[in-house]
Amino acid sequence: MNNKTPTQTAAEALRETREAAALTQLQLAQLLGVDEIKVSRWETGRTPIDSANAIKIVQVFEYAIEGDIR
Repeated sequence: MNNKTPTQTAAEALRETREAAALTQLQLAQLLGVDEIKVSRWETGRTPIDSANAIKIVQVFEYAIEGDIR
């Protein structure tokens, strides 16, 4: 993900990284195989990101950084 500041939450970092990759919540949800509501809850901090999905998120954004999705 992006350079997280010390006061930035994982939720904020996820939202900022998703937006920087020009992905909607729906697009990210589809890439991860989850519901759009789950992405929304992660980004608002209402639901923590489990380890399996955290790994998927890293993989999606590594792929996005290479310029292969948009």
